[in-house]
Amino acid sequence: MTGTGGGGTGPAGDEEPDPAADAPARADASALAGAAAPEPEAQAETRRAHQKHNERYAWWALAYFLFGLHIVAFVMIYAVRHAK
Repeated sequence: MTGTGGGGTGPAGDEEPDPAADAPARADASALAGAAAPEPEAQAETRRAHQKHNERYAWWALAYFLFGLHIVAFVMIYAVRHAK
């Protein structure tokens, strides 16, 4: 390949893309298209369940962070008040 750029995995510059190079990917995609895809309602329900789980996890992480921050603040207050 004579083009500029890094990687060297695709056509560079004025080279023509090789149509046979992505044939296996297209074959896999067409095979998957024939498979039974989840219904839109089931997909939406699954997405909402994952979203709820992720939001709950984020709130717990925030709670632990703030709790730890308070512990550090109390230790620092104790250290300042008892310094000689």
